[in-house]
Amino acid sequence: MEFKVGTVVMRETERLRVSSIRPEVSQIVLEGSRGEQFVRSVDEFNTDVAGGKLKPLFANQAARLGQLPSRQLTENERRHLDRRIELLQVLDRLEPDTRWSERMQVLREYCEAGKLNVPSQKTLNRWVALRHSGLGPEILAPRLSARGRKIPTFDDDPFEEIIMDEIIQCYCKTEKYGRTHITDFVNNKCRDFAEKSGIEFRGISRRSVSRRIQKLAYYLIKPGKVDSATFNQDMRVALKAIFTERPYERVEIDAAKLPVFCVDANGIVIGRPWLYAAIDCASSTPIIIVLSIQPPSQEFVLRALEFAFTPKGLAFSEKYGLRNQWPAPAAIERVVLDNAVEHHGGAVLSALRFLGITVDYPQAAKPQHKPFIERFFKTLNDSLLYALPGSVKNRVQPDSTPTEKAIAEARLTVEEVEQQIMKWAADVYMQQPLYRLEERFGPRTSPARALTMLKQQHVVLPPPDPERFRAACLRYNSQLMTLSREGVCCDGEKFQSPALGALYRELGPKQKVEVRYNPLDCTEVSVVHPRDPQQVIQAFNRRPGMPRISFDDARAARRRNYRSDAEMSGEQYHQDHIEQLRAFQNQSKSRRMQDRNRAARGQARAAAARELDQAAIAPNTTSPVTAPATTIAAPRRKKGSAQ
Repeated sequence: MEFKVGTVVMRETERLRVSSIRPEVSQIVLEGSRGEQFVRSVDEFNTDVAGGKLKPLFANQAARLGQLPSRQLTENERRHLDRRIELLQVLDRLEPDTRWSERMQVLREYCEAGKLNVPSQKTLNRWVALRHSGLGPEILAPRLSARGRKIPTFDDDPFEEIIMDEIIQCYCKTEKYGRTHITDFVNNKCRDFAEKSGIEFRGISRRSVSRRIQKLAYYLIKPGKVDSATFNQDMRVALKAIFTERPYERVEIDAAKLPVFCVDANGIVIGRPWLYAAIDCASSTPIIIVLSIQPPSQEFVLRALEFAFTPKGLAFSEKYGLRNQWPAPAAIERVVLDNAVEHHGGAVLSALRFLGITVDYPQAAKPQHKPFIERFFKTLNDSLLYALPGSVKNRVQPDSTPTEKAIAEARLTVEEVEQQIMKWAADVYMQQPLYRLEERFGPRTSPARALTMLKQQHVVLPPPDPERFRAACLRYNSQLMTLSREGVCCDGEKFQSPALGALYRELGPKQKVEVRYNPLDCTEVSVVHPRDPQQVIQAFNRRPGMPRISFDDARAARRRNYRSDAEMSGEQYHQDHIEQLRAFQNQSKSRRMQDRNRAARGQARAAAARELDQAAIAPNTTSPVTAPATTIAAPRRKKGSAQ
């Protein structure tokens, strides 16, 4: 009595065949007469056999039943089967003692003449073994109908993150385990997760684990850049650096260009925005999310740090429509920045040193040294951004011109995309359980719950107050300016104060003074006394009612209103700022699809009306328009000049 691949199994009056036995995942695959497959665990199969639902037939019993059930092949599978039988017949015409090198040469010439793909020697041996198994010629046919679709969809695989985490833990952290042991560990973890979640797990093979390891190495380090030993050693060093115990002990910050095209208030495409995000490594909680259409700069980094240290109360939740509270600000001990130019700027480094924050720079082309923020960007793209209108990637149906299609579908402004990301991060990402947190904090642990538990175990330091953060920004941003009777002029804005006027009377006209300014606040600057560097004089914007905005925002407001710095008053700056906030509030409110469609139709009618007006102004004639003859005027001469 022998139970193996090819054994016939009876299920009532239906005959099945054992097509695969997978001991590494404790599974048995049965195949029906039409090629359908039934996956059973070993325990389920044995239970069904003991209960009489399944009855294995061994060699003598199967022979009495006659021909085994045959597959119903498709036309494409039948064509591949005939081609394989044809190639095997070419080998059969050769002498039995012919070497494989000579056989492959004959087969290669035959395939080149018939324009066929040349199979490898390993594939040919497998075909010969299947033909001699006595299971019928259909066993040689490929299972093209069971291969499934290769295009990824929006359906998230609940086991993918568990598999990758276990591979990183077992393969990159140590050299003690081979791929077979890693496959056992992965199947064990996935099986436990499937039992807790009540979902089906069909197992993962060693080949699938090997493919993921190769894919992991490809994305972490470029192929051929280092050998396997150097790669494993570097990965172990990287993993030791990311194991943190306390909240805000290690925070990874990075910028990414979002795969979504945005429009302005008039519906004109303005490009793809940039996102600055930061992740707490201990709890996997995002603490910084800032969007801008401008490329990364030192001011962008300072604005991101200001977001981390700004209180997020009820007004913040109402602004973005959050159901869950955003994490409270806290002091950051260490930040991990990449090797971008803006991260090496003097303003950023001076502010971080002033705040007592340690800076770590990973090696170039090694994103495994900051895996949390890289995984956050990937999860954000897969879960949200690829589904937004204007996305450059379509995971369901790839397009040959994705950029042109994304520009045509762009509907969201930068503020609307920022609101979507905020809501997704606060209400979805922070509330979903993460497998890498369950091993440390227990089952069903989300980033928000992990952060709460860590705050109960460790003391979290308070964040810097606004004055200290302002002093950190002022420490580097300084330049020499001429002190006049009207004060000092910094980036189109004039600043004056009684103390600064007294300094002018003391020093006299045309004297250079050091002016320190915060690029995020155009309402005041600080002037250093040239005779006493410890004395700092505050100077305020001369425009009354000037809102607390950055110098870049003030410059953008003047550009929107087509006015110079002398024509704009503080009230106009304030009105422009309020209009921007009101427009963002109106856009952030959830509206019905009917209202959105009505607004889109209104914009389309307005654009069509503008085109008609331009067509009416243009001359509607087919005859050429002749320009009048040009006349040359005599040059103008000054009085008393020679004629």
